[in-house]
Amino acid sequence: MNKQGLIFVIIIALAQSGAWFQQFSQIRWDWFRTNTWFNIGILGILLSILFVYGAKIGYEAWESVWKIRLIQFAIGAFVVSFWSWFILGEGVNLKTFVCLMLALGIILIQVFWK
Repeated sequence: MNKQGLIFVIIIALAQSGAWFQQFSQIRWDWFRTNTWFNIGILGILLSILFVYGAKIGYEAWESVWKIRLIQFAIGAFVVSFWSWFILGEGVNLKTFVCLMLALGIILIQVFWK
């Protein structure tokens, strides 16, 4: 993976993490439950910037919308699994594990299959 590809992965992981907090922080913390407009307005704008710049850098790295979208989807699966476990204590069952292995397969195919 080239330098731009790595930067893309980092930006998308940050954006997907932010999206997790935007969607699910209300489950864990009352403040987010009562301040919905913060999630919509502030986090929404910041996350949109990350996703747009991530897509730009990813396209510069690989020149393929399909490639960056599929990698972004797979990264999202790992990010959701991590934060759901770390913050909410949700474990990974067999079904989720299989889905994560499929997501890993998507990343490997997109990065290494020429």
